[in-house]
Amino acid sequence: MAEKIIRLDSGKEIEQLRFSLRGIESLDVDKRGRLLLKKGSESVHFSAPVAFQEVGGKRVAVEVAYHLTGKKEYGFTLGDFDASLPVTVDPGLVASTLFRWRWNL
Repeated sequence: MAEKIIRLDSGKEIEQLRFSLRGIESLDVDKRGRLLLKKGSESVHFSAPVAFQEVGGKRVAVEVAYHLTGKKEYGFTLGDFDASLPVTVDPGLVASTLFRWRWNL
């Protein structure tokens, strides 16, 4: 599984962005904001996402969180941001014991 950096031309697009996962048994968001994928006794997690905008040449943090949109589907929600500027979202892959899984993202 490869980490994906997502750059949206407008933060408004974030509501339409969805990722559907196959080959997992469950999907959840823990209290630390991490996305947890489970299959049997094995699991993989993505760290809590990070988002930002470039404003006047400076990187400005944007609040972001995973949002479950279905049993095996997720997206993101954003806090306050300038909808006229691009938004970058980085959902980091932290740890995996599932190297033998076949991921279909």
